Amino acid sequence: MNSVAEPGLSPRVSIAHAAMRLVMRLVGLRLELFTLFLLALTGAAIRYEQPLLERSLAFTPGDEAAFLPYFYGDESNGGRSVAAAVADRPLAWTCQLEAVYQFPYCGFGLLFDLNHEGRGIDLAGVHTVVLDLTFEGPAETLRIDLKNRNERNRRYSEAAVEKVNSLEVLVKQGRQSLELSLTDFRVANWWVTENRIPPELSHPEFGNVTAFEMQTGTGARPGAHRLRIDAVTFKGALLTPRQYYSGIFLVWLVFVAGVLIYRRRQYRQLQKKQVRQWRTTLETHPQKVWAM
Repeated sequence: MNSVAEPGLSPRVSIAHAAMRLVMRLVGLRLELFTLFLLALTGAAIRYEQPLLERSLAFTPGDEAAFLPYFYGDESNGGRSVAAAVADRPLAWTCQLEAVYQFPYCGFGLLFDLNHEGRGIDLAGVHTVVLDLTFEGPAETLRIDLKNRNERNRRYSEAAVEKVNSLEVLVKQGRQSLELSLTDFRVANWWVTENRIPPELSHPEFGNVTAFEMQTGTGARPGAHRLRIDAVTFKGALLTPRQYYSGIFLVWLVFVAGVLIYRRRQYRQLQKKQVRQWRTTLETHPQKVWAM
């Protein structure tokens, strides 16, 4: 029985074949390296999720250009409580609470709508407010208000334009840090009743906060109250955890789909290449093909 010879290829075809294999190996190596890089990137994204997503907006005494401080007492309600700013301290106030009005109060605030155009700051993505402050006085609580401006509420009344999201918190004497969740804020009952707001619009809003306020709390006793704010920090996230991990999944989905499409095209090119090689062999050495 005659031995069958290996189909011969011309030198030019052999060189092209070798070059193609080298290119395929390099492409495969790059693909493997990119896969390892993507795995490492995914691990880092999971490990450092919080610092990557966490964002904060802070207001301190040195940021006077970003807000306008103000204060008020209960004079408009017939009271005699007087609030005043502390000289050379942008975020420090004093209040002499007088028990003339039935519910005496003093308030201190930061106005973010500097040009009075109805444009505040967007806190819709914020989950926490951190207050670094020093307090002295007989009050046991402070009320925190975030006023959100929404022109659509003007149909109910002029005062309804600024929705008052409120939270009353316990305070102690001296320096302290209060960490408050925005989910604990509620729309003030007096704002709802006085402006005849329907129930569907009586939920908190934080998309256009024009002012931040602090007031003496419920049942505050008469006397001198002193408040100094070192920082008001709003903390939020760029994405929710669900959005974040959905994005990671989408990246891998696109990558795997791209690899499958590439492999399919690579397989088709290999098939076409083999067909061309057999045709070349058939045309140049037909006797060897028929001998097989």
